[in-house]
Amino acid sequence: MGNVFFSDINKNVVRKINTAGIISTIAGNGTSTSSGDGGQATAAGIATTGITFDASGNLYIGDGFSAIRMVNSMGIISTIAGTGADGYSGDGGPATSAKLHIPFGLAFDAYGNLYFTDSQNYCVRKIDNSGIISTVAGNGIWGFSGDGGAATAAQLSHLVSSIAFTATGNLLIPDPDNYCVRQVTMCSTPAVSYTLTNVSPQTWNAYPSYSSNITSAKWYWGDGSSTTGLYPSHTYSVAGRYNICVTAFVSCGDSSQSCQNDSVYRYSNNSTLSNMVYVNVLNNTTTGINQRTTNNTINIYPNPAQNNFTVETNASEKQMIFIFDVNGKLVYNQFIYGKTIIDASNLNAGVYAVSVFYICNARSATSKSFC
Repeated sequence: MGNVFFSDINKNVVRKINTAGIISTIAGNGTSTSSGDGGQATAAGIATTGITFDASGNLYIGDGFSAIRMVNSMGIISTIAGTGADGYSGDGGPATSAKLHIPFGLAFDAYGNLYFTDSQNYCVRKIDNSGIISTVAGNGIWGFSGDGGAATAAQLSHLVSSIAFTATGNLLIPDPDNYCVRQVTMCSTPAVSYTLTNVSPQTWNAYPSYSSNITSAKWYWGDGSSTTGLYPSHTYSVAGRYNICVTAFVSCGDSSQSCQNDSVYRYSNNSTLSNMVYVNVLNNTTTGINQRTTNNTINIYPNPAQNNFTVETNASEKQMIFIFDVNGKLVYNQFIYGKTIIDASNLNAGVYAVSVFYICNARSATSKSFC
């Protein structure tokens, strides 16, 4: 069992009871004034309301003088929101320049943003990690309305209670004059990025990293086309340089985008740009990927060949065969499964290199030459 902290509102202090049951004062000098920034919190004047802690252990205190104060690990107090004058202003700007009116309940979300009830403005406001303030619930008019609609259009009452978040990140607001608890379904900004790997002269694999709240994605291939899906594939009819972007969405419509410049290009010592280029977006966390054997063997016969030849591997997974001429130009490719007959009747006489790749993670299985 840990230490207990509480706001002793009538005494204008914040106190602590340690694990041995010993009580002490950690903020406030007992006077209902606003003073002390830059000094020890125990020497500061505060009209204490609600309290909360951030992940680093800093203490945040609602101050009845229309401010929010912070006490750091060294016991030094400062103001992080409010000018000390009652009012309502400042959304979209620094919280220290905003006007509040008796902040009360305080709580952090999972992303480190501070939420608080602006009790006499009948709303809940948010201070993000950059110190920017905004309103997330309440239209500033006392009352009861708005269920089923945007939280910022709803009417709330005097919010003089604590607020909290559910395990799924939704905001719970006690609405005392209306004898109820209101819930705001929060929309967390998605996070997306991807890495790109060139696995053959004509094939690229993209491995996206999606945050857990993402429900859909749209991939923009840089050639004027796009595909909706978390793990799509794309074929370029003309090799060149393409910038790939992915936009990820959450259920409420918020989105985030990740792009890479010059992401896909012709990777060969041959200057011909008429060959196909393939991009596969793959789930790098698919169950079993890391358990796949890499001991794949390939047999090509007859060798030399004339009109056709057989490619046989010991892998049961879907694979792709690539055939390159002596200049490195891709002259043929197709999907194969285990034992496959390849039509070589359109190939000129000569020496060719063959590579076989797993489709699911594009690990090169093996390479051989044939004539």
